Parts: sequence; C-alpha cells; structure tokens
Amino acid sequence: MHRAGSAFPFARRLLPPAVSPEEWLRSLGDAAATAERERATATFSACAPRLLALPFTAVSEYLALLREASCALAPAGARAMVCLAAAVSDFYVPDDALPEHKIQSAAGGGDTAADGSLTLQLQPVPKMLGAIKGLGGGGGAAWAPRAFVVSFKLETDSAILLSKAAGAIAKYGVDLVCANLLQTYKREVTVVTVAASDGDALSTTPLSLDGAADGVEMEELLVGELAARHARWAGEGET
Repeated sequence: MHRAGSAFPFARRLLPPAVSPEEWLRSLGDAAATAERERATATFSACAPRLLALPFTAVSEYLALLREASCALAPAGARAMVCLAAAVSDFYVPDDALPEHKIQSAAGGGDTAADGSLTLQLQPVPKMLGAIKGLGGGGGAAWAPRAFVVSFKLETDSAILLSKAAGAIAKYGVDLVCANLLQTYKREVTVVTVAASDGDALSTTPLSLDGAADGVEMEELLVGELAARHARWAGEGET
C-alpha cells in the first residue's frame, strides 16, 4: 500500500523528495537511467510477480485497505509481516463534516469570521493499529492475529522517542517499532522490541549509515534487519 505519488520500489529515484522543479528536470536523465537499471536487476524480476501495489489518497481509503490487506494475510499466520511505514496524520476532517460548497470569504458574507479568520475543527483519526492483533479498534475480531507487526514512530524530540515506541508496543501489541527523529531519519533509526529475557524491558538496536558504502540508503539496512528478525520470530513461533 502506498500513498499516491509517493516514492515507489525500484523507481524511487525518479521522484527525489524536496527538490525544486528545476533541479528535478536537471536530474531526470540520470534518475531515469538509474531507475531503469534497478528495474532490470534480478531482484526486480523476482519481485515483480509478487508485488501488488495498492494506492490510496484519503485516510479513510488507507484504513479500509489496511483492514482488507491484513485480513487477506491472516491465513499465512506467523509467515506474514505487516510493515506500517505510512505517516498517517493524527487528525482529519470526517466525510460527514466536509462542506458541500466552497468556503466563502468574509467579503462574500459566508463562513469566515468578521475579521476574515477561519476556525477549522479536526477530529482524531481512529486508532486502528491495535485491530491487527485484536487489541482494540476495528470493531470486531483481530485482522491478522499471528502476523509480525512493525510500526514506525517519528518524533522531533529525542527525549520522548523511546517512550513513545514503548507505548506503541504496550498499547497496540506491535512486535517491533522503528523509531527515528525527523532531523536524522535518512541516516539513523533505532529498532525497538521487548527484551526476550525481560518482558518489561526494551531492547534497542541502533542502525546507522555511518561507515556504510557510498550509495547505500537507510532503507536497505532497515529492510534487511526486519527480514532477519521476522525470520527468527516466525521460526520460533512454529516450533
């Protein structure tokens, strides 16, 4: 599942983030060549028949797709991994609260206050993360109770990062949290789990690009780590 217009596997360099249109046009030739080389690799050839891309735009679409995808994976049991990397907003405007017509300015005698200001009231996005394992949300049975669930926690304050990650594990029953800071998320991430020897303690494993070869990206290190941890976890669950 991916937000429409976001970076996409094997073609992500075609859409470099946070660049001006001029920079993007200048780099398009090299980026296209790189993306084509990636698509021609054995890795892409092996993944292509098994890669089902489901785009979404609104949060309501995301939540509906998350439920359907998780339920579809449920028969795989511990062999399934649900990796929730989408940065979903904490607040939204429900469909039934959207205005039917264009919001009018004060000059038009419409919706804004006398001074021209506009107050927007947002509602919290439903917390559906726990529904995957059956710990709240979803309005029914667990979607994929035996899946290995990975969530992400992005903060700007390092003082609360690990406590937020621990909260996701305790409240929603996720198996692993990828915790990172906005300032350094492209170069550093901390993998947070419950310590095997003490169910009340956290185990943290920092991953960093420091010392990595040129051209290696954070996603490569992280995906490899997640795959290895899931394989160990699934093997233990089957024995």
